Amino acid sequence: MSESGAAGRGKCCQETALQADGRIRPGTARKKKKKMPQKQEKDETMNFRKLENWEHENTRALYELVFSEDEQSFVDYYYKTRARENQIYGAEDESGIHGMLHLNPCRVLWNGEELVLWYVVAVATEPDYRHKGLMRSLLTQALKDLEQQGAPFVFLMPASEAIYTPFGFGRAWPWQWEEDRILNLLTKGMEPGGIRPENWKKADRELLEDQELLERLSEKVNQEMTSQFQLFSKRSPDYYRRLAQEQEVSGGSLEILFGAQRSAAMTEEAEAVGKARKGQKLSAASEKTVEAAAGGKDAQPLCARCEAREAFPPMMARITNLEAFITRVRAKERVTKIWYVTDALLPQNQGLFELTVTPQGGQIRRLELLAAEEARIETVDIADLPARLGAANPFCHTMICEVV
Repeated sequence: MSESGAAGRGKCCQETALQADGRIRPGTARKKKKKMPQKQEKDETMNFRKLENWEHENTRALYELVFSEDEQSFVDYYYKTRARENQIYGAEDESGIHGMLHLNPCRVLWNGEELVLWYVVAVATEPDYRHKGLMRSLLTQALKDLEQQGAPFVFLMPASEAIYTPFGFGRAWPWQWEEDRILNLLTKGMEPGGIRPENWKKADRELLEDQELLERLSEKVNQEMTSQFQLFSKRSPDYYRRLAQEQEVSGGSLEILFGAQRSAAMTEEAEAVGKARKGQKLSAASEKTVEAAAGGKDAQPLCARCEAREAFPPMMARITNLEAFITRVRAKERVTKIWYVTDALLPQNQGLFELTVTPQGGQIRRLELLAAEEARIETVDIADLPARLGAANPFCHTMICEVV
C-alpha cells in the first residue's frame, strides 16, 4: 500500500501523456460544472476484463514500458508481493494487453470497523493505443464492479487531478507521514531534544521477526490514530514488514522509535530526563523512565518512520456505493439532507435521497421525485457530496497515505 513518486508506484498516469510531472498546483480548484470525457473512437476488437490472478504477470511488460523510471528492484518487489494480492483490469486483443488498471487492497479502520478499501494505481495505456478510450472503459468497469461489491469508495494519488475529476473523483485528504502525526503527540510537553537519535532503531531482520514487538507497535499506533482520525490504514506486523520492504527497494529503511509506554507519560519523562541532566538524584521510578527514554530495556515501540520520503500530492477519492458510504458516516449532531444526487457513471447512486447522519452512523432513503417539487430540490454531484456534508465529511478525518 505504498507508492513511489513515480506514476507507477503511487500516482496514476494519464492516458494522454503518461508523465508523472503533473503535480498538483496550490490553489487548483475543481470546476463546478463537470463534463464526462469526450467519447473517443473505441477499438471494437479490444476486450476489457478483470484478469485472473495467474495472468497478472502478463501486465509486467506494459508496466516496465510505461513506468520506466521505476527501479528494477521496486518492480520485482511489486510483482512478487502486491500484484499477487491485488485486482488488475486489462484491455487486450489477440496481440496482448495494451491497457491496465490495478486495484490494491488497503486494510483500514473506520470508526473501529475493519474493512478493505481499494487503491487505484498503475493506470497505463501502451503509447500506440492511446486516445481510444481504453482508460475510460477500464475505470468505468472497475467502478461498476466495486459498486456492486458494496465498496463505499475508491481512492488514488493522481499525476494530475484534471484527469480524474470527470470520473467523479474529488480532492479528499492531504498526504501525511505516520511519524509526523504521532510525534506531535509524543513530544507535547517535552523539552527540545527530548527524543534523541539513539531512540530510533533500524527495523532490521531481528526486529521485523519479533512478532510480539510489532504487535505492540501496531497497537500503540492504532490507538494514537484512533484519537486523531475516524478512518486510517490499520497497522499490523504485516503492515510494517511490507513497509520495510518498500523502503528497502526504494533506497531507504524503516526505523522504529522506542521510549515511554504512553504519550501521556512523556511529560513525566521530560521532567526525569531534565533532572538527570542537572545531576539531581532520581527515584527508582524516574531512573526507569530515563532508561526507557534512552531506548533501554524498558523502552516500548512508539511509532515508525520512513527514511526514503518525498512530497506527495493530496489523495483523491470517489464514492462507489452511496449507501455503503453514508451508513459509515458519523456526525456530532444529527443532520438530515434531501438531495438529488447525480452520478454519470453509476446509476445506482443517482436519484432523490434523504440522507441522515448521526453520532452512531448514517441512513439513506430513496424518495420519489415529483415533478412539482423538482425545481425546489437541490442537486449535488457525487464528487461534491463528501464536501457538502461539512463537518461530517469523513475525508476531513482520514489518514490513508499509501505508496503502493
